[in-house]
Amino acid sequence: MSTWTSRAAALWFAAALSACVAGTSAVQMGQGPGSITLAAPAGYCVAQDSVERTAASEFAAFTACSGPGAVLTATAGGPGSAQPVDPAEMGDFLTSDSGRAALSRSGKAAAVAVHSVAAAGDVVLVHLTDQSTPPTAVAPGPSWRAVFVLGDRLVTLTAAPGAGTTMDTAAGRALIGRFVGAMRAANGGRAGAV
Repeated sequence: MSTWTSRAAALWFAAALSACVAGTSAVQMGQGPGSITLAAPAGYCVAQDSVERTAASEFAAFTACSGPGAVLTATAGGPGSAQPVDPAEMGDFLTSDSGRAALSRSGKAAAVAVHSVAAAGDVVLVHLTDQSTPPTAVAPGPSWRAVFVLGDRLVTLTAAPGAGTTMDTAAGRALIGRFVGAMRAANGGRAGAV
């Protein structure tokens, strides 16, 4: 489950958010058939200095283009990282100690409460609260994750409340659904929220 958290995400979250890259809601990672585009829904821009590419994954963060809002992150495993995502198995894993530790910013299972794990077509949606100390860019409170296969890659998206904001359950669910739709559309898939 290395795409739940990544070294890139940890490094980026360790610092406060810089300004957005004006008008840029997507970033292409690589060239040719092995490339992937990390993209956010309308109203979100790539957070400056957040993009990182390693041999194992690609990562980017997005913030609201104007004013406060949620913080979105996208992590794509390397080419060939795709694996079947079974909602029942994923639910069993994520509610276990190992799964909650994987979801936690601190790596501590006790810090995470998984509120729900559900399938939306071929996407697994997770509603959770991580009580670990949040990075400066993120407010405490519930967040959403989406896990799905895009091409030959396993993708994990996160929608969390930005510093000084809150995100209710319905708004968070709608936002993570739009985020999935933006990623699919940017990579030649079907558009529209999940």
